[in-house]
Amino acid sequence: MRVFWPSDEWKELVWYCRNGKRLPRHLAVYKNDALLIIGSVLRGPNRTYRKLDSWKDITNQHVLRVGSGRHSDNPVEVLGVQYMIRGSDEGGEWLFENGGKNLKAYRFSQAEMARLLAEDYF
Repeated sequence: MRVFWPSDEWKELVWYCRNGKRLPRHLAVYKNDALLIIGSVLRGPNRTYRKLDSWKDITNQHVLRVGSGRHSDNPVEVLGVQYMIRGSDEGGEWLFENGGKNLKAYRFSQAEMARLLAEDYF
């Protein structure tokens, strides 16, 4: 399933998830049926979104952009994209069968992540 900025469905989904709230019935398909969700990335910590009264308050400035700015030589700006795989046996099997055995994950220490967030890297 795909869900991207600036759709209202995307704004609702990310607002409910970032606030740890139960998804409304019309968004339950993302929890119950989707093995893989591909979508735009919000920037900033969860506390940013807890301060918003509603998903309707999410604006263009909340969306993560990569490929431009002080951290890149690339003048083209693109929206960040994330891939979320359901954390079940079925999701794990799907990931392995579709190339997951070749994935690499990198770990950041809390200090490294705090430094990146302080620099407004994300």
